[in-house]
This record gives sequence, C-alpha cells and structure tokens, in this order.
Amino acid sequence: MKRLLILVSLLVSFTLCNAEPAFIAGKDYTIIENLPSLGESIKPGTVIVKEFFSYGCPWCYRLEKDLAKWHKALPKIVDFRRIPVIFESGWDVYAKAYYAADILGIDKSLSHDIFNEVQVKKKRLDTNEAMIAFFIKHGISEKIAKSAFLSSPTIDEKVQAGISQMQMLQINSVPNFVINNHYKVDIAMSDGDIDKLFRVIGFLIAKELISSMQKV
Repeated sequence: MKRLLILVSLLVSFTLCNAEPAFIAGKDYTIIENLPSLGESIKPGTVIVKEFFSYGCPWCYRLEKDLAKWHKALPKIVDFRRIPVIFESGWDVYAKAYYAADILGIDKSLSHDIFNEVQVKKKRLDTNEAMIAFFIKHGISEKIAKSAFLSSPTIDEKVQAGISQMQMLQINSVPNFVINNHYKVDIAMSDGDIDKLFRVIGFLIAKELISSMQKV
C-alpha cells in the first residue's frame, strides 16, 4: 500500500506539472453521468485512459506521433487502451484491422502503415479484400489474414464490444479520450490544440488519482 501511495503521488506530480488547474467541466471536458456498467473493475491507484479512434479519421492520424510520445512517457499505473470506432461505411474493416494487428502483436508498426496508406496515400483499405491483401503484403500469411477478416469470432466480439462502449459512453467524434469512465475530452473541446488536449487528459488523470488516494 505504501508503494502504491508513492507511485500515485509521483504520477499526480507528473500530471499536474503538465496540466493546468483551471480546466472547466462542460467547456474543456465532459463529466460522464449515469453510466451503465461496462463490466470493468478499476483498481485503486490505477487510471484507465481509452482513446476512441479510426484509421479513417484525419485528426487521429495527425495526433498519432504526439500520442506515441505521450504514451511512452506514462507511468505503468496508467492503463492506456485504444478502441476503434465505426462511424462510416468501411470503418468496421479498420476496426478489424486494429484488433487483428493487436492480437498478432504488430499493432504499433502496422497502425503507422495503415494510417499512412489511408490518410497520406489516399488508398482504399475499407473492404475485407483490400485489407487482407494489405496484411499479406506486410508479411502475414494468407490463411491468418483471411481468418482475421472473414471468420474470426474473437475479432468480431472485440468489434461488437467496442461498438457497445462507443454507444454507452456516447462517443460521437474522434479522436476522443475517456478517463476512468468518468470524463471524456475530444480534440474539438481543445480547439484543435494537441498540446492542450494532452494537458487536459493529464489534469483528469491527476484528478482521478487524487480521488483514489482520498479513498485509500
């Protein structure tokens, strides 16, 4: 318990140094109220940060490099998760691609390549056939690639679970971040300012950790 309190104190200091004390609910972030159960248990002294995103989202691509640096600097008691959303036709294929790459342990490298293909080269990867060919081109066997996109109950379940979370948390824009299922903030609330977005997230992480410490 003592070690946990030390870690929490360090992270609170870290996040507060990168945040501002004057962020306002309803303006800079949203408080999630009357949330249905998501079947998640959050350990004391731990914060879950979820990014809702899509390879089809230009702003998600613009955020990618900064997100990678931010994620790398986070202490281990922050559990960062990514959840692909499905807002448009073909985005279900992007969601399958993320989960397939995650299961294969190549999500970081392949995510960069998918973003580059879709957002920079303007290639169409929004069909199962196109994404299967893309995976094969990147060293995945044809059998595994076809299974992932055409007949994988595990991936289909993950896609459906992501859709359920998106609906229950009322995610209607991306990139959108949810902190401990209590708060959410998107790029629009930060006026398109990426640095401010991460400062708000840091502020909310600290807020959750302080609340957790008070309950110990």
